[in-house]
Amino acid sequence: MKKILYIGLVLLFGVVTSCKDSFLEKPPLGQVGEDQLASASGVDALLIAAYSVLDGVNGITTWDAAPYVYGSIASDDAYKGTDEGDQIPQTNIERYVGTPQEGYFNNKWRTEYDGISRCNDVIRVAAKALEAGTMSQSQHDQAVAEARTLRAYYHFEVKIVFGNVPFIDETVGTADGLPFSAVGNLDESGNYVDIWPNIEADLQAAIGVLPNSNSQPGRFTAWTAKALLAKVYMHWNGRAAAGIDPTTAPGYGGAKTLLDDIINNGPFSLVDNYHDNFRIEGNNNAESILEIQASVNDGSNGENGNYRDVLNFPYGSTGPGTCCGFHQPSQNLVNAFLTDPATGLPYLDDFNSRDFRWDMGIPVDPDWDTDLWNDDNFIPYGKNVSSESIDPRLDWTVGRRGIPYLDWTLHPGDPFIRKQGYGGPYSPIKQVYYKSEKGSLSTASGWAQGASANNVREIRLAHVMLWRAEIAVEENDLGTALSLVNQIRDRADNVVVMARLADGTETTVPACVGYNVQQYAGFPSQDYARQAVRHETRVEFGMEGNRFFDLLRWGVAPQVLNDYVAVESTRPQGSNVNPNVRSYLVGVTFAEKNLRWPIPQDQLDIINNTDVLKQNPGY
Repeated sequence: MKKILYIGLVLLFGVVTSCKDSFLEKPPLGQVGEDQLASASGVDALLIAAYSVLDGVNGITTWDAAPYVYGSIASDDAYKGTDEGDQIPQTNIERYVGTPQEGYFNNKWRTEYDGISRCNDVIRVAAKALEAGTMSQSQHDQAVAEARTLRAYYHFEVKIVFGNVPFIDETVGTADGLPFSAVGNLDESGNYVDIWPNIEADLQAAIGVLPNSNSQPGRFTAWTAKALLAKVYMHWNGRAAAGIDPTTAPGYGGAKTLLDDIINNGPFSLVDNYHDNFRIEGNNNAESILEIQASVNDGSNGENGNYRDVLNFPYGSTGPGTCCGFHQPSQNLVNAFLTDPATGLPYLDDFNSRDFRWDMGIPVDPDWDTDLWNDDNFIPYGKNVSSESIDPRLDWTVGRRGIPYLDWTLHPGDPFIRKQGYGGPYSPIKQVYYKSEKGSLSTASGWAQGASANNVREIRLAHVMLWRAEIAVEENDLGTALSLVNQIRDRADNVVVMARLADGTETTVPACVGYNVQQYAGFPSQDYARQAVRHETRVEFGMEGNRFFDLLRWGVAPQVLNDYVAVESTRPQGSNVNPNVRSYLVGVTFAEKNLRWPIPQDQLDIINNTDVLKQNPGY
């Protein structure tokens, strides 16, 4: 007998026995065999199932496989947040002390390999459908191209998290292919395999088949595969380029060609409003290239919505969701949005030498008439706190005291924070739905009402432009880098957060008098340009789960993260502060082994052969 779904490297295919009793060959109730699905409609159903894992929710895992855990909390962008006792595995990841026994790692592994398994099912069954004449050649080629793009995506995700991982194709576990017990992360010589070429091959094959457009939102196109391959090259190049000239890294020229093609010939453009990339109204907009689709109130108990961020809402009953206060922006990230009042440019070398102070050390319920407030800047609903010069993208990225939190309320500070003395005074905002959307475009029931129809923009044109700017810097083409960065900065202040009246009505008054983002007049040196591009990448994509992996590919993770921990371990947070509230980071060190997370012990136990699947160094 056969089955369709297997998880990770756990072989759940039907067991082949020597027993000849025919009843043993009957498929279990509720399962559908490959032969039954060998048609155009059956393959499409399998393909939809493969797409469904993009959100990280597959009936097994939710937030433990979410990108924010590995890309934000593990970086200097965010604290785990909430309180000390909730989701301790996230604390271990934040402190770089996660072990192979951590359930989070096993569930991340299982999620990505489940997605890979589903892609392989599509490819195998499509071949059967083509042979049976129940699927045309063009339908087959399209389905396989989408499946190979998805398979590349899932392998990429597991690769950047765990490093030394196996590539599983559609032949593994079949009569003509290798058994699962023979497929691991080692080659015939006992060295770790490098699956970057396999990922590249899948995407290159797909690019030649996929159409340039698709009437069904979320379905991959040739542009999707090109952008994903460019992203693969940027990470592959970065890892390979540590300590050497990046322009000699694998795929460097290919990345440049792909990025130029997308920028010059693709149907994409920067949307006028930065925040349109993070709200339901802006789903599938002109800037989006790879977007994970979401829907709610469709009978899925919220699991088709953005369920992976369901813990990441302000705490308390006056805001969105009913749980839980995770993924709180760090002070380090907030400081990165400070700009020079005279130039409107960021502080590249020493942005973290000054703290943007909004709610730091202020009592929970301050007197709004104290000297913290400037009466000349009075607005009907609250007052502008200070004229500190800041990039306006801050208030589309971070919820902070006194600024309208979308259309919910003026961010109240402590009442939105589960434990301000532990997680700091800030709230995430990018994946939060609007109050006007509650119940219709968010889940209307369940323990954590916060999953919404807000899609996740995995790759957008701004990514492509800043990746291309990175390449321009390494070629010392500073004019191209300058132009691309300035286009991003020009868009940044098109639409700023506006103050609101007590009844929630938006005014024509900016919520903060200090909004100030200007374009660079020029890049005086290659080093300055490199800093500028990397800083722009951080503030443009803050809290989106990219930061840790950007630091890795730039080869600066140990330096940046150890400097971050050194400051954070002594930084006061929140109101009524205790000087040692970040004491759990005292003595924490980002070591060489932390460039990748450990292979889950459960997976090692399943294979039970260190000549096939071997733990990462240092664990």
